[in-house]
Amino acid sequence: MGQKTILIADDDESFRTDLVDGFKRSGFQVSSAADGPQALEVLLEKRPDVALIDIRMPGRQGVPSRTEGLEVITRAKKAGVHCSFIVMTGHIDFEIGREIGERDLAISQVSKPKTFEVYLEHVRRAIAVREDRELASTMDVLGPIAAKSQAMLDLFVEIGRAAKSAGTVLIVGETGTGKELVATAFHRATKRQYPLIRRSCGELSNNLDGSELLGIGKGVASYVTARAGWFVQAHQGTLLLDEIATLSLDLQATLLRVIETNRVTPLGTAEEIDVDVRVIAATSSDLNKGVEEGWFRKDLYHRFRTILRVPPLRDRREDIPLIVQNFMNLYHHSSGITEAALNQLCDGEWPGNVRELRNVIENAALKAVGRPICPGDLQLSKESAREHPWYVKAPLDQGLDKTIDDVQRYVIVEVGKKVGFAKTKTADLLGIPTARLYARIKDLGLTNYFGGEGKPEHE
Repeated sequence: MGQKTILIADDDESFRTDLVDGFKRSGFQVSSAADGPQALEVLLEKRPDVALIDIRMPGRQGVPSRTEGLEVITRAKKAGVHCSFIVMTGHIDFEIGREIGERDLAISQVSKPKTFEVYLEHVRRAIAVREDRELASTMDVLGPIAAKSQAMLDLFVEIGRAAKSAGTVLIVGETGTGKELVATAFHRATKRQYPLIRRSCGELSNNLDGSELLGIGKGVASYVTARAGWFVQAHQGTLLLDEIATLSLDLQATLLRVIETNRVTPLGTAEEIDVDVRVIAATSSDLNKGVEEGWFRKDLYHRFRTILRVPPLRDRREDIPLIVQNFMNLYHHSSGITEAALNQLCDGEWPGNVRELRNVIENAALKAVGRPICPGDLQLSKESAREHPWYVKAPLDQGLDKTIDDVQRYVIVEVGKKVGFAKTKTADLLGIPTARLYARIKDLGLTNYFGGEGKPEHE
């Protein structure tokens, strides 16, 4: 997938340097900026995967502004920069927090100062969400018309029905199946006034008081920053709670109260705020088993009026050619794919589902520049790869004295037998260009096998 790129934008030189050094040690390609104009310039020029932006930085006149970070993010998005933004702040107030949520400016917020591990975790989570969003956006062009499998057609029907109801929805599926795609399609079908806000419940592992969900009221204490919780940020929109199984039992109870009452009470206040939020939860875990084992609340589980199950890729193999074509378009590979390679993909197990398939096609497209993708270009995991009739291993009983030419001669002839010594099909199965096979046939003295009508002249 390549080295991930990141921008650190903060006017505190010491803090900025520490983060830059930390992320470089963690394997990232890092750029930095000391003010808003510099940050925007880097965003437009380098298009990083993730940007950590301080909300309070000097602007064009060199004067610190309490919202310069948001201005940078807004201008970058208008310019078409597709980046996962993380807002860093020690000064955010309630209104700014709500603005970030309503306008979907940032994927997460983190207060300063924190240990480097906290920032690293936010960035890693942002990258994972970014990959899921890319998957959702690329898959979305297929839509219900392009999907051939009955399993997906049934799912699209269920999404339409659920969107007309008012209940909370649970999306269940293995890792990499495209649960966020389903959430996006569901949100669009509901025609809610405001955007889909995506949040991971994994972020709440250290948030025992529920302040991320509920928010923090103004004036709680001089050292506590007021901020809007997830439900207020998603008001009149849709809130996707990914990794719902990671919620503690206490936070499950908090979530249940909000779903039942449509009200939140920010920490440190007695004020109740009415919220109009359509809640979607997503998980790859078995919540029914969680209820039986006691780590998931039964009453919360029963609040999910509709359960949308996303089928694994192995259960909808007829969609694989469409998905492969979609990813080849995404990675600008216009030379196609051989039938042998496509058959191998369609026959795979795909434990990582569509996400794994995307990675395989991305890597293959980098290898097969200017030619069709062949079986030899496919880097399949042991779980995905299967033995195929065209796959031939060199014999182990020929000894070490056999030359490389002997081994190649054996492999080419045995593979050729499988396809009637048709040169193009043999080259495809071997994963090499046809011109290269022609040269090896001549060099190895195999022209009598691959002559005439594709039949060997003698055995």
